[in-house]
Amino acid sequence: EDSTSGKDKDNENDNDESMIENAILENINRHQHGIPSSIDNDNVNGVGGNVTNDGTNPKKVFIIGAGPSGLVALKEMLEAGHDVVCVDAKKTIGGLFSVSYNELYTTTTSMFLAFSDFPPKEGLRYWSKDEYLNYLEEYVDHFGLRRYIKLNVAVEHCALDQNTGQWKILTKSWQSTPGEMRRGSINFSIREPIKQPSNDNKRASYVFRQNAVPGFCYDADYLIVASGTNQVPRIPELHNCTAEVIHSADFQQADFLCEDKNVLVIGNGESASDVAAQSTDVAKKVTLYSRRDFSLGPRFISKFLTDGAYDERQILLEQDKTDLNPNDMLEGITNSRVLSRLPVALFSIVLDAMLSDVTKWHGENSAAGILAKIDKKNFRKDFYALDTSAPTKSGGVLAHAVACKGLDIIVSPEVKFEGDGRVAHFENVSFMGKDEKNVDTVDVDVDLVILCTGYKLNFDWIEVEGMDGGIEANPRKWFKHCFPPKLGDKVAFLGYARPAQGGIPQCSELLARYVALLLKEERTLPEDYADQALKEGQAELETFYATPNATSLVEFPPFASSVARLIGCEPSIFDVVSSTPSRFVKFWTLPQWMCFYRLRGPGANPKSCWEAVDTYSILKTMIPMP
Repeated sequence: EDSTSGKDKDNENDNDESMIENAILENINRHQHGIPSSIDNDNVNGVGGNVTNDGTNPKKVFIIGAGPSGLVALKEMLEAGHDVVCVDAKKTIGGLFSVSYNELYTTTTSMFLAFSDFPPKEGLRYWSKDEYLNYLEEYVDHFGLRRYIKLNVAVEHCALDQNTGQWKILTKSWQSTPGEMRRGSINFSIREPIKQPSNDNKRASYVFRQNAVPGFCYDADYLIVASGTNQVPRIPELHNCTAEVIHSADFQQADFLCEDKNVLVIGNGESASDVAAQSTDVAKKVTLYSRRDFSLGPRFISKFLTDGAYDERQILLEQDKTDLNPNDMLEGITNSRVLSRLPVALFSIVLDAMLSDVTKWHGENSAAGILAKIDKKNFRKDFYALDTSAPTKSGGVLAHAVACKGLDIIVSPEVKFEGDGRVAHFENVSFMGKDEKNVDTVDVDVDLVILCTGYKLNFDWIEVEGMDGGIEANPRKWFKHCFPPKLGDKVAFLGYARPAQGGIPQCSELLARYVALLLKEERTLPEDYADQALKEGQAELETFYATPNATSLVEFPPFASSVARLIGCEPSIFDVVSSTPSRFVKFWTLPQWMCFYRLRGPGANPKSCWEAVDTYSILKTMIPMP
């Protein structure tokens, strides 16, 4: 306990406040006399400054989260001339990627995941988490963002004062455990923050980055929440279970944790697939349990068609040994302009034919055959509308573990724990082991349960004066999964539009560009944006009816096009018809890479886009079909 007397503390606080006030007054005086302040350093690559590009008054913008969504928001706000600070509770940038399990790879390619004005330097590939983090570090340095980012700073509370129209944002010095860091930049923990000198409740209201350190209470004109959907781990009740239970938020690697154990992985998403497959390396037995049928997508579509063994983990490790092209990748099927415009029923027929072919070529118990078997069972319930849930893009990883490493899959309505609490009991099983089969009951010994059950949203830390109940944690009720009703002029949420087949950063970049235009008053939200959000949300619910609780899901092609129209950057046939015939064809056959959204409109850079497109010949963009 600090032995300093209360009087001494008061004197110290007064002195600190005087120093802060003197610094702020000095900067005000400098601005009044046209003298640059300490924060008005030379711009780096055109980003930064205190006056918007069109001469309007800059806004004070506070960004929560320094992951991909927060970083692109920071870049776009600075480029528009606003006064910005970005905080994150973690010790490094990168958001979820900086704290995830070791063997993590992106589910979209480097070209698709890259921001539109910063293409990747290497060839087409799926990035490991370290490679993607390196890309983000280079992005930060290229655009001079680092001095606006404050790490180890958690947000405790945000309150909107309706009288002033400003946000009051309370921050805290913070150092999280790995599991807590998966929850983003919000302080949900009940334990005490790290003990260090702080400036709790003091204000830095003139210029954020002048004295932006942990503990300040900031004033902001606009709030951007980019802390992500991984906030509060969803923990289902496992009655009578005495086995060890952890959430995937705390999973780093299978070694030691799973060694020589009977492991039950609960879930059917990318994390569940990766965790289950990695656990088979060291565990005695691994079982993946899902309450419902699900679908799998192979990252490498060409290898999936030609290689019956299809060891996706090994292919990911050896990407540098092969020249990969757009027609090798899953997104060439799911997100090209030509295929995304096919009627869903026709697309379903073509996909079913492809799955039948690989089963015939490689056998139903090969990795490719097992993936096809799982998908066909799921699609059968609604054959002509297959996109009723998001496919698991680590599907090849999971299928190989089932085919070659002894992983069992169980699909059953529920799991109960019986006996001594270390026996998982399943009834009405519709998939067991490697095969679709109906089994009355199955018992599985369990030493360790790994919950890959996702996260819940929580916005209790955001207070809006006069709004009972606060902001509803349902992105389908926000315009473009970004602007809550009645608050579109005060707050934007980035990272809450998750494409069923695509990446969150792509959606966040488009939305960040739109927010920047709104704050510059070059665009306005539709008058009926709240009503539009409800209509679009209902349509999404009807599309993804198999997973009604996955409220962040969107279809990437129509979502991206709708936001691009708001910006004024939606590419059209007129942007390519005057170009070369080769570019015209590739515009339709390539995935909808973000660089295409720089062909026209604000921030247009057609030259950079075509340089990326010209890397590949037409034949290398044609997706193989059955």
